[in-house]
Amino acid sequence: MYVREWAAYLQHSDALIGLPLGVAGVMLLFGGWRIWKGAVVLSFGLLGALVGIAIGGDRQQEMLYGAIGFLVAGGLSMPPVFYAVGVLGGIIGAGMVNYFAAQAGLVGAVLWIATAIGAITAGALSFINLRQVIIVITSFEGAVLVLSAIVALLSLERGLHGFFNQMAFESAIFIPFVMLVPTVCGVLLQSADAKQKDFSLAPR
Repeated sequence: MYVREWAAYLQHSDALIGLPLGVAGVMLLFGGWRIWKGAVVLSFGLLGALVGIAIGGDRQQEMLYGAIGFLVAGGLSMPPVFYAVGVLGGIIGAGMVNYFAAQAGLVGAVLWIATAIGAITAGALSFINLRQVIIVITSFEGAVLVLSAIVALLSLERGLHGFFNQMAFESAIFIPFVMLVPTVCGVLLQSADAKQKDFSLAPR
């Protein structure tokens, strides 16, 4: 539901919004692990903004509640930023499990039990393997931003805009697949970069 609303919002916004989204997405894809603290704080801020927008009324209230949510959630994540990675991993895991479980037809209590299991599992893995999870999270966020930039820029071309709409709304796996490719590429590139840095710092 939120994916479609976000895509619709981007398609009706100024296409130039795609430029900063694309730049930020590329930065996260190629070097997110190097700026992971800022990325985690920004991620919590964006989650807080989404919650604020969801509970806001008219457009003016949405902007106000979104700004408040951004500041509160981002601020709360700063002191325990290492623990925040585990919480963020759990939230993303829960969201992914919820999306795919809903697509598979799960509803009601079963859907939320599966979501809770996904949150607990992803959160635990995030605490155990901090760097690798940071790489995965920043790659995923970079992929989301790059895809968002593409959607915004597609509004300039009616034919491509219509094709994207058709594929996104008629195929349940189109958006996850499009996001998976850059996410995997980002994970591989960042993992290689991190290993290269570890090797260069290793005593000889």
